[in-house]
Amino acid sequence: MNLDRKHIKKKEVIGKLRQQPVYLVETKGGLHLVFANSSRGYEPIGTGPHKAVALWMAEKREPDVQWLSLRKSEETFSAEEVACILTLTLARLAERHAKA
Repeated sequence: MNLDRKHIKKKEVIGKLRQQPVYLVETKGGLHLVFANSSRGYEPIGTGPHKAVALWMAEKREPDVQWLSLRKSEETFSAEEVACILTLTLARLAERHAKA
C-alpha cells in the first residue's frame, strides 16, 4: 500500500514499543493504521475502520505496546478525586430534591 501525504488526514504519536514511537495514521477515506518502528522501517501493527479497532489489533499483535494516553474507558481517579466527585454529585442531588 502506497500512502501519499494527500491521503493522510491525521498523524500522531500514540505510544511506544521497545522505546520507539508508535504512530496512528488516519486516512481521508477513514482507515486507521498503527505503525511501529522496526529494522525494516515502519511496520503496520494494527489497522481498522475505527481507531479503537486499529488499537485493539495492535495490542493483539504487540502485547508490549505502551499507550501514551488513556482512553475514556481506562481513565482512573485517585481516592480524593472520587470523594470530590461523589460529594459534588450528592450536593447537586440534594439541591434538586429540595427544589422539588
